Amino acid sequence: MKRSQNALLLFILVLFSALPPLGQGFWALNQAQQAHPTDYAQKSHFYEVAARRLPWRADLYDEAGQNALQQKDLPRAIALLREAQRKNALSPQGQWALANALHQNQQPEEALLLWEDLQARGTLLNLVLPRLAEEYHLRSRFADEEKTLQAWLQAEPQNAQARTRLGILQLPYQPGLALSNLVTLGESSPALAKMLQNLQNSLQPGQPAYLPALLSGQILASQEEWILARLAFDYANQQAGGNFGTALGWLALSLHKTGQPAAAEKLFKQALAAEDSALLHALYALHLEENRNLPQATVEFQQAQQREPQNPAWQMALGRVISQSDLAQALTHYQNATALAPQDPQTWHALAAFCAEQQSYLEIGLQAALRAYALAPSDPQSGELLARLLMAVGETESAAALLQQNAIAQPQDPAPLFYLGILHLQTGESAAARDYLQRALALAPQGEYSQAIEKILQADTP
Repeated sequence: MKRSQNALLLFILVLFSALPPLGQGFWALNQAQQAHPTDYAQKSHFYEVAARRLPWRADLYDEAGQNALQQKDLPRAIALLREAQRKNALSPQGQWALANALHQNQQPEEALLLWEDLQARGTLLNLVLPRLAEEYHLRSRFADEEKTLQAWLQAEPQNAQARTRLGILQLPYQPGLALSNLVTLGESSPALAKMLQNLQNSLQPGQPAYLPALLSGQILASQEEWILARLAFDYANQQAGGNFGTALGWLALSLHKTGQPAAAEKLFKQALAAEDSALLHALYALHLEENRNLPQATVEFQQAQQREPQNPAWQMALGRVISQSDLAQALTHYQNATALAPQDPQTWHALAAFCAEQQSYLEIGLQAALRAYALAPSDPQSGELLARLLMAVGETESAAALLQQNAIAQPQDPAPLFYLGILHLQTGESAAARDYLQRALALAPQGEYSQAIEKILQADTP
């Protein structure tokens, strides 16, 4: 009897000693659930406290970790999510968060394994497949990328991004298949539409065997897909029987773009020995220009211009290189280009862009932008450039109207919103400026304007 009384007393003592931590756990859980949705620090703290006080709720480490990641506390997020993983309580959303945290923490291979596991389990595919396709592409694992894109399209047959990515992958060796997947890409730019049409024509009977691969490589180069472009140009050279100067020149530029300047220099010499053409001198000039050998780059562009004096591209290239040392001479070259091709909007666009970027010859630039816009009114870049020059000469109302029009016509393009933000900053309307800049940043958090926007927003914060 006494032994059973002692056992009962011991049980009561254990129960009462456990109540305070349990009470703290339930209180912390309630605090976490009642916290403001964007108060990630508080939510993460209370979820962690609850997880430690309620041993059967290991899933709360997952919640704490996800909120820590939202707070951008990477080490803590990783530690909490790892604890949930160790206790077999990591949710698919938690695993996605852990992978993202590891990737941001410079641990990309561990992140990749977690994303691959989610795909294997068929979980969160709408998030995982796009991310895996991107990661495989960055690693040049093109076969894995293609399988991922096929799976993405099986899940979302109308997804334009996945279809375009697949078309890009198919260009080097399957240009016919690629064309059917690159419709959206062609719609993004008149120049790209023309390049794709040329590729379509090259597939007709009677065309040189190397031509589809050569044109495919040029399309890939225009998209900065230099590793794939290198494959296409190498294949074009093979199809031409080897030592094909044009293909070798493009292949040399691809080597330069993929971090092999010495190999590129050697191959350029071989290409120029095989074929003394304007194009090859221009490609070599690009290589020299990017290596900051501007005097020699100027010489090579002049060689191209001498071989094709009626080609405005070489005048524009000379203008670009010479603008770094002599604005007046550069202006002459850009104006020469417009004289050679007065109906080509690209020549007027180049002249206007030069004036806008240098903040010089603004009236000349404005007239050039008006001409480019008149020749290509549906090109968003023409409207954006015209608005920039209108702003530069003080025509803010006209610039605002044009940018508003562009923002409506191109709702996914951050450029009009960015320049609307800049315009409102110039006119002292800081609240409107902040709104436009934040909207532009939301459209493209890693885009070409993101760093400038973040710098402006930080400077504008009291």
